[in-house]
Amino acid sequence: MVLGFIFCLPLSAPPLYAGGRSVQNLSRAGVLIAEQRCDEAIRILSDFSRKKPGRFAEAQVRLQKIYLTRDEYNRIAAELLDEVNADSPDVENANNPMVQTFIDRVRNLAQFNQYRQRLNRIARPASIVMNSQDEAAYNQALMEYQQGNYIMALAILQRLLQNPQYRNIAKILELERRVRSLLL
Repeated sequence: MVLGFIFCLPLSAPPLYAGGRSVQNLSRAGVLIAEQRCDEAIRILSDFSRKKPGRFAEAQVRLQKIYLTRDEYNRIAAELLDEVNADSPDVENANNPMVQTFIDRVRNLAQFNQYRQRLNRIARPASIVMNSQDEAAYNQALMEYQQGNYIMALAILQRLLQNPQYRNIAKILELERRVRSLLL
C-alpha cells in the first residue's frame, strides 16, 4: 500500500505544477501592470482566460486595472489636447512645423484612444462567458419561447439577468426583448 502511494505521488505532481504556473501567470501579469507594460499583461491574461475559463474573473480584475489606468491616461491626454488646441498666448511657435506635427500626433493619438474605448465598451460584454448551467437555462428559455410559453421563457431570462455579469449579454437581452414584445 505504501509502495502504491509512493508510485502514484509523481503522477499527481503535474496538475499541482500546472496550478502553480497559473498563479505565476497572474502574478506576472500583476508585475507587468505595475511596470506599465500593459500590452504584455493583456497577452498573458487573455491566454490565461482561454486556458482557465473557470478563473476568468481573476483575470478580469487585472484587466480592469489596465482599463482604469488607460482611461486615466486618456483623460489626461484629452486635457493636454484641449490645452494645446486652446488659442492662448502661452503657446509659442504655433506656426512652427514641429509644433504643428506634435499637435497633429497628439490629436491622432487622442482620436485613436477614443475609438479604442468605444470598441472596449462594445466588446467587453461579449467577452463574458456563461457557465454551462446558465447556458442550459438560456437554451431552455429559447425552447420555451419557440414553443409559445412566453411567461416561462421570461421567468427563466429574469433569473439569468439577476446575475450582474449577464445584464449586457446581447443574446439574453434580445430574447428578453422578443418575449416582452409578445406579452404586451
